[in-house]
Amino acid sequence: MTNIIVLSNFNTVCMPADTIVPKEVQKNLEQIVTLFIRVRTFSFAKNTRERHKAAKRESRKRSLRSEIKKSSDSMDE
Repeated sequence: MTNIIVLSNFNTVCMPADTIVPKEVQKNLEQIVTLFIRVRTFSFAKNTRERHKAAKRESRKRSLRSEIKKSSDSMDE
């Protein structure tokens, strides 16, 4: 919660409320937002890593198949 933009948006959400939001509730909201950001960041990083691994596996499969095909073609000749 050190990003100025995130804090600004957080304060924008908390300030216009007609009721006064106690400090305890603001702290709880801040903790919830922080947890949400951490979970989403972790999830995004995990998905990116999994996509990269899948692409790498797929490229290995293709290259292995092409090598086997080439070697079998050369053995046939």
